[in-house]
Amino acid sequence: MNAQLERVGNSLSETKNEYFFVTRNRDAVKKGNIIEKELTINGKNIKNYEIQLPAIIGGGFKNIVPMLEYKRILSKWLKENVNKYDVIHAIDYDVGSVAINICEKYNKKLVYHIADFYADSRLSIPILAKKILRKKEYNIINRASVTIICSEDRLKQIEGSQPKKIIVVHNTPARKQTVTKKDIKLNEKDNLLLTYVGGLEKKRFIDKVIPAVKEDTNYKLFLAGSLGDARESFNDIDEIENVTYLGKLPYEKALELYENTDIMFAIYDPNHPNHQYSAANKVYEAMLMGKAIIVAANTGMDKIVKEENMGYIIDFNQQNFSELLTHISKNREELYEKSLNAARAYKKYSWEEMKNRLVSLYEELN
Repeated sequence: MNAQLERVGNSLSETKNEYFFVTRNRDAVKKGNIIEKELTINGKNIKNYEIQLPAIIGGGFKNIVPMLEYKRILSKWLKENVNKYDVIHAIDYDVGSVAINICEKYNKKLVYHIADFYADSRLSIPILAKKILRKKEYNIINRASVTIICSEDRLKQIEGSQPKKIIVVHNTPARKQTVTKKDIKLNEKDNLLLTYVGGLEKKRFIDKVIPAVKEDTNYKLFLAGSLGDARESFNDIDEIENVTYLGKLPYEKALELYENTDIMFAIYDPNHPNHQYSAANKVYEAMLMGKAIIVAANTGMDKIVKEENMGYIIDFNQQNFSELLTHISKNREELYEKSLNAARAYKKYSWEEMKNRLVSLYEELN
């Protein structure tokens, strides 16, 4: 289950509201069908209407036609089922741009949840188109009942809009922290185990991590997630002794993978405008699991990592990464301390606090 979706569902399960999900399956084979499924959240089975519409991860302009088709299908479904809901919790622009008009037409409320600010999330968008998209997204923010952003830094990103109400909900996993000091352990001294689960794209350093790790068999790398534009790096992955690709994993399995790693990484390209305000799930997952993390400088996440002394900050290049791995391998006690600091930082961003913010929001909407 998508982590963002789980956070919303977990919070709603704490209220008296009835709810369901409308999602999209980007790995679908057939186009356009809507399959009724069930998701289990907090022991409850929740209806999930899943739109079957494939897309290419990191596909850019190749996804324009599928995106327009998705918006058409979603709009039609929301209109035909308008009596099933009073509020739409829309995550990101594609959904929000459809939902805002329907909410106003049928007197519904819109919670607009910005995971990625659209105009800054795609490098391939021309400058004029970015200006138009920024204005359109500001328009959704201004008209929505509530806007949710994932960090205080994002207030700067949406300067120029006039939200009616805004709350910050950090991307903390919907889990209670159970890690204690005695749980924080590292693997064998001569080995360094790294793990990443997520979109396998060049803008997330994946094409640089693999060649850096395979140079030294004392390093072991586990990767999982959907193949994006870094797929060429996976052509001979089975032949690399110390790199393992596990395909797509359920979220629980991803957390289990992190539990057994020495260090995590979320190295995003700082030249990507949206990454300058990034608040990757992985930073909060590192806190939850008590793991140090590597991030790139000037990507939003570096502020938290530096403030909490919970990891390492590098430039977005392979040499800097390779040098850091050598340093970490020779400084295991330092790695342990940073892992411990990650666990301690969790209190500031705990799921209990984030959940309470969402629950209070839903109660106010009632």
